[in-house]
Formats: sequence, structure tokens, C-alpha cells
Amino acid sequence: MKGYGASRGEVADVGQAADPANELMPCGECGRATKRATLSAYGARCFACYGRYLRDGYTGPIPVGQTKRAKWVEELAEKIRQRGSSVPNAFAGLKVGE
Repeated sequence: MKGYGASRGEVADVGQAADPANELMPCGECGRATKRATLSAYGARCFACYGRYLRDGYTGPIPVGQTKRAKWVEELAEKIRQRGSSVPNAFAGLKVGE
């Protein structure tokens, strides 16, 4: 039969292994198993892919939401251009459908 100290030591070892920061997850670029803390620090990339991103920039597809503006965004942008507003005051008093 194990003593209290030995049992407590086993529980502590299990608790350390379950640390979420040390959990391995796939890199968003290459799929390599990488610690969660590393992925969190480098934008879901492993360190090697993050270095490539810094060197080459983003080379993937542009997300659909950024390729086409909604009609209301275009209307507001045109009103801002017409007013000649500065950026901090650009949306003051503007409403959709105005």
C-alpha cells in the first residue's frame, strides 16, 4: 500500500501534465505539433512558420469578408469622403440610410 506522500506526488505529476499551455496542437500553416502557448504567442503558427510570415508576409488567400465591402460600408465611406472629415470624427452623426 502506498503512503500518503507517494499518492500526493503522483497526483502532482498528473496535474503538471494537464497544463493547457503544454498541450500540443497543430500549427495553422504547416500542421506540425506545437505547444498551445507557442501557437498563442505567434498567431496560431509554430515558430518556423512565424519566421516565414515575418520574412515573406501573408501569402494565403484573402478571406471573403475582406474582399467585398457591404453596401452600407460603401455608402458611409462615400459620405465621409464628401464631408472631408478627419478619421477620428468620420463616423460622428452618420447613420445608415441617411
